[in-house]
Amino acid sequence: MMNNKKYIFYNYPKEIPLQYYNREIEKYIEKASKVEGTLAIYSTGSMECPGISDIDLIIVTNNKIKDAKRLSVTNGGFDKNLFIHEVLIMDKTSFENLQYILYASNLKCLWKNVECEELNVASVPERERSIAIILDFVESKLWELHLLSRTNKVNVRHWLVGINSFCHSLDLANCVIKGISNKYRNILNSLLEIRKIWLEESMIDIDLFQSILWRNKSLYLELLNDISAVPELCISYPLVKEQINVDKKIIKFTKDKNYNVNFKELSLPIIGKRTYSIVSIPYYYIPHLAGYLTKGEVGKCFSPLKNINSILPIDKYREFQKKRITAIEDHIRFLKTNHIYFSTRGYVCFSPPIYKKVILLADYILLKYITLSRKVYGEQNEQIC
Repeated sequence: MMNNKKYIFYNYPKEIPLQYYNREIEKYIEKASKVEGTLAIYSTGSMECPGISDIDLIIVTNNKIKDAKRLSVTNGGFDKNLFIHEVLIMDKTSFENLQYILYASNLKCLWKNVECEELNVASVPERERSIAIILDFVESKLWELHLLSRTNKVNVRHWLVGINSFCHSLDLANCVIKGISNKYRNILNSLLEIRKIWLEESMIDIDLFQSILWRNKSLYLELLNDISAVPELCISYPLVKEQINVDKKIIKFTKDKNYNVNFKELSLPIIGKRTYSIVSIPYYYIPHLAGYLTKGEVGKCFSPLKNINSILPIDKYREFQKKRITAIEDHIRFLKTNHIYFSTRGYVCFSPPIYKKVILLADYILLKYITLSRKVYGEQNEQIC
């Protein structure tokens, strides 16, 4: 087992008929549609595996909304086995930029105010979006696996929901490098087998589940290896300590005496009320960070992609990420203006690899000109660049 620990598995899926999902959704629509300022209610994802699947709802509202707390699923007697995280509230502009903000597949309108004009989600460049979302998935899951390595308890339902993001990652990876998902066919088949057994027998093959769970780190690192620069450095680096000054919205990365990593101060958007002062970040994010270093900062230029000529020009990717970060910041501004502090746990780009309540995409850091000592890479700089 992972780290030779004995793990305790808890919170196994429960048999939940599909009609229960529909009942809870109808119950929520009945409540949310009466809140002044609510324009539309959308579902995303799927509920094709009752008991494992959860409910994902996006609520579109006016720019200013009263009683936003009434849109929460925390109150109202909603089933926490179905709503395992909060709904996501967006104004019209944020909803139009939905594809810049997060991965929302199978989007369906469940209810719309009769006075609401047509709502459309803007199309985005497919490859740029795919790479950005893949990196979100990779960073989020590596961070969760890092946290898991520090405990001995495994929330089975949580990980069954989360492991499915590897399937999403493969779908997106195919948009970047055609046919790459064939490389991961075995793990994909294992994921599908777990769901098949659950649907047919209402049981979880715990041995199969463990084999997938423990392989997740190497799989995500390998996926990062397929699309990212200097991935061979991902494997064994220790943690770097950081200090975050929440009041001044400044994050400081302390200098690591062994690897001589030095980061500039960065301004971060803050959301939520609970904060923490000292956190840790796995060192395997560093290769991704290196992707944004430009000539003149460390004397070398790294690309976040292995082959920018055959996959995607770096300038296009940076342009997309700037638009994406602007969309996320605008959405955060809307939430703060309306005092909406619902937990964003469950939405990958809002589940940062640092700590809850802070929107910290790796790309946000990168585009703020992080500097990284060449000593981390040594002579490999010459080979990579």
